[in-house]
Amino acid sequence: MQRTPNDPSEPAKELRDLLEDCMSPQAVAAIAAHLHGIVNTKSESVNREVAWFAEQLLEMLGDQYDALCEEVGL
Repeated sequence: MQRTPNDPSEPAKELRDLLEDCMSPQAVAAIAAHLHGIVNTKSESVNREVAWFAEQLLEMLGDQYDALCEEVGL
């Protein structure tokens, strides 16, 4: 299967798989919380990229996000 350069579906899956292999769900929740609520740069394109990354993290966690954030004190 050939993917197009602007198709985020495959890179997103690869990213989620890598993070699941390397990080605890609690760490993913803490990073998502930080990115989701705090990051805002002068560059709209950078803001969109950071928002995309945060959304990938949130998708990984699904309904567990709130419980995981509470578990780590966020």
